[in-house]
Order: sequence, then C-alpha cells, then structure tokens
Amino acid sequence: MWQINQPPILLFLLTFLLFGCTDLADSESSDDSAIVELEDDSLRGRWTLNSFNTNEQSTNVEKIGRSYIVFEETGVSGNGGCNGFSGRYEKHSIADRLIAFDKISVTAMLCTLGESPDAALHSQEDQFLDALLAVESYEVIEGALILNYGEQRFLRFTTD
Repeated sequence: MWQINQPPILLFLLTFLLFGCTDLADSESSDDSAIVELEDDSLRGRWTLNSFNTNEQSTNVEKIGRSYIVFEETGVSGNGGCNGFSGRYEKHSIADRLIAFDKISVTAMLCTLGESPDAALHSQEDQFLDALLAVESYEVIEGALILNYGEQRFLRFTTD
C-alpha cells in the first residue's frame, strides 16, 4: 500500500485536485463582442509588476517579483506571483486610455516560499488580482505602464 508521510504534500495534492482553476469574473456574461483589438502597440508584450498602491500603502513587489502581465491581440495572461491567470481586456476609449479586464481565470496553486506555505505572498497575489479586475484606465509614462483603479490607486509595471 502506497503511503504519503508528508502532510503538506497531501494537502497540496488535495487542494489542487479539488480546486484546479477558479474564475474571478462573472461567468454569466458571454458577450464576446467586448474584445477589442489594439489600435496601437503601446501595451503589447510582457510587463513586470514593480509596485502597487492600495490607498492604505504603497508596496514594492520584491517578494512577488514574479508577477507579470502579457498583453496580446486576443487577450491577457500572466502570473500573480504564485498562480497563472488569463482573460480578456477591453479598451473602451483609446483617447481617454480607458481599459477593463474581464473573465480572468486563475490557477489555484499553493503559494510557497521554499517548501513552506507563504500567507503574505498569497495575500499580495490576491491584492494584485483584485486590483487588476478593478482597473479603469492606463497610461504609459517613460517606459512604465500604470494601471489605475481608483483615486491614487495603481499598479506599476515595466517592460522586461
């Protein structure tokens, strides 16, 4: 009989099998006409998260330096620090730089630092993904992509 002597491995396997993937967006909406092709290439490519501001604090992302977003013609993908994500985005107005993210799906891997679960890393990833869904506008300033999601709240990325 096969036996696992390490409870964290069993917990990880059970969590992965039960939850696999989660959808952060409203799954009832199926309007594919919301996908808009970029009229310019200002966002295309991979952007690495450097910092974000949640109104309560500004956070440098040394710990979640693995977080990034990739804009492609047909959608967006990336990594929140532990988990991969993919979805859609819509540029409502090129002139006003209005943008929204939609149908974001995220894998459900356990956030770890080394071999131990890391609650702080998981919390920062959750804040990043919540902020991404709340983004309203963007700007590209001196090679940095700023995604704004409220008054003085933003995600700041640079290209790789």
